[in-house]
Amino acid sequence: VRFAPYRPPDISLKPLLFEVPSITTESVFVGRDWVFHEIDAQLQSSNASVNRGVVIVGNIGFGKTAIISRLVALSCHGMRMRQIASDSPHASPKHVDANRELPLTQPPSAHSSITSGSCPGTPEMRRRQEEAMRRLASQVVAYHYCQADNAYTCLVPEFVHNVAALLCRSPQFVAYREQLLREPHLQSMLSLRSCVQDPMASFRRGVLEPLENLHKERKIPDEDFIILIDGLNEAEFHKPDYGDTIVSFLSKMIGKFPSWLKLVVTVRTSLQEIIKLLPFHRIFLDRLEENEAIDQDLQAYILHRIHSSSEIQNNISLNGKMDNTTFGKLSSHLKTLSQGSYLYLKLTFDLIEKGYLVLKSSSYKVVPVSLSEVYLLQCNMKFPTQSSFDRVMPLLNVAVASLHPLTDEHIFQAINAGNIEGTLEWDDFQQRMENLSMFLIKRRDMTRMFVHPSFREWLIWREEGEKTKFLCDPRSGHTLLAFWFSRQEGKLNRQQTIELGHHILKAHIFKGLSKKVGVSSSILQGLWISYSTEGLSMALASLRNLYTPNIKVSRLLILGGANVNYRTEVLNNAPILCVQSHLGYTEMVALLLEFGANVDAASESGLTPLGYAAAAGFLSIVVLLCKKRAKVDHLDKNGQCALVHAALRGHLEVVKFLIQCDWTMAGQQQGVFKKSHAIQQALIAAASMGYTEIVSYLLDLPEKDEEEVERAQINSFDSLWGET
Repeated sequence: VRFAPYRPPDISLKPLLFEVPSITTESVFVGRDWVFHEIDAQLQSSNASVNRGVVIVGNIGFGKTAIISRLVALSCHGMRMRQIASDSPHASPKHVDANRELPLTQPPSAHSSITSGSCPGTPEMRRRQEEAMRRLASQVVAYHYCQADNAYTCLVPEFVHNVAALLCRSPQFVAYREQLLREPHLQSMLSLRSCVQDPMASFRRGVLEPLENLHKERKIPDEDFIILIDGLNEAEFHKPDYGDTIVSFLSKMIGKFPSWLKLVVTVRTSLQEIIKLLPFHRIFLDRLEENEAIDQDLQAYILHRIHSSSEIQNNISLNGKMDNTTFGKLSSHLKTLSQGSYLYLKLTFDLIEKGYLVLKSSSYKVVPVSLSEVYLLQCNMKFPTQSSFDRVMPLLNVAVASLHPLTDEHIFQAINAGNIEGTLEWDDFQQRMENLSMFLIKRRDMTRMFVHPSFREWLIWREEGEKTKFLCDPRSGHTLLAFWFSRQEGKLNRQQTIELGHHILKAHIFKGLSKKVGVSSSILQGLWISYSTEGLSMALASLRNLYTPNIKVSRLLILGGANVNYRTEVLNNAPILCVQSHLGYTEMVALLLEFGANVDAASESGLTPLGYAAAAGFLSIVVLLCKKRAKVDHLDKNGQCALVHAALRGHLEVVKFLIQCDWTMAGQQQGVFKKSHAIQQALIAAASMGYTEIVSYLLDLPEKDEEEVERAQINSFDSLWGET
């Protein structure tokens, strides 16, 4: 008898694959001990107003991601760090071995040949700070990087799914993993599908409550644990019209976190108002004047770079000598220019090391004065003529416009999708891509990502007074991507159809044509999308577009011919209008009604949009639907009308509005079901649920002069439940 080997059941949750191009396998980590010390002190403090979490605030390129990655590298997920760090362009693949040090290792302590400007802390203090960092890292159980050029990392459902997937892979939470394996319903609650429909419920019931219970049962260690989230500001680029961004999601959920589960998050200085609702302590990385420790960090980094490279020493020594005064002058000059940006220092030293910048006079005229100038210099060296830049510009346009990193093959096809005559040959394309390889880094999954978000932003936008050379044109990139999607042989899936809609709207290629051809550009765009794909209705009713709808893309899909009465796969096959009424998405309801959606189309349980809106208490939607003559007296399969649904859930304003509606218009039941019946049922419904306000309102309704008594009778039996 041969037995099949026993395979333990696996968890169906998969962590997202993050890769951070600006952190390579050669990155070193210098300084920042004070940051770890302060995070540690705040999280351990007994003051509940600061110990829930810490926000690290800093400008772009100031090392926020490096701090997060340093903690990940030293945590139980450290092995994943090899996926997060990009292979550095300099490392030759032959020398890669499994035992290579993790990225962001600390260099050996500073050399003493050149004295640093400030005295380093005592060894005792250094040890305490090192301990703080190790202690924090040992508490890390999950992490998440938001990257604007990789849209999935910015969406709430993916965030919830990824955090859960990492939590159940951390050794401290073995008990949580075992519970997920024992209780498949918990895993399905955390599936991407469930996370799209109700991320809050998924997170609460799939993550927070199980962890809280395991903690009470002493099945997970009684200590503090940390979730790291990098770049909350990046996620704002993908803000849905309805539904949360990761920040607003956390702001609503933080009150439900157990006190022992902390957050350490980062945000860019210019966007720090997005975190005002998070009750966290803030640490600022760009307040150079107020914080001497930042100065020491920069000093230590400069020292490290100079000492670890003889090329740098040669290229900065005046007439062959490198003495303390020369060094002091150079380092204070660079520190001032950097304003605290590690990225500026790193790139400037890279230029010096390769001999592109040689400082032979003490005026430092050749040194670029800002990150923007560093990028300008890099591009000028790489593309000395306008025509050499024109050859790669379409590639950059596509990369800038895409919602996620693309493979070379994809970019190649997109570029060619825009050619009417002739095509770009693959060899020629590869040559152009090779020229961009220092800016567009190839990731492990073979897709390309910008070397740093600041470079991507520099390509699209400049500050006042900055040179506009090398500016890209995202609109052209959107156009090429839209053409590429339109030219796919196979069918586009729902997500791709939505993406095509996004690119068509951003490309806006019919701008100014409407006067010439007499057809508005929105109709031309609708025609375009209708010729490109068949699944317009399915895309309109796809889960993501139901729960986090994009109004403009939805309008485009409807113009292209999507069915506004399409039945969805949720709420008992409810039509789209029912789902949007249930969710309270007023703009979507208005859009569907504008294009003639059936106002009384019901789900299989017999509920109409009015019933869903009344039950959920969305007065503005109830009003919209009634303006479109929704049937007030429609009964669902349980014989309940909208008024009863509102009363059952305590929505007083909706109850008042529905009673004031004109019920004589409806009368489709030939007077069998009167307003008085509904009011009587509503009274019983409200009383059974204990909604006193509604009960007293219904009992105080004015008597009518006619024979029909409208006021609810306290002792009458109602026709629905036969109760009083």
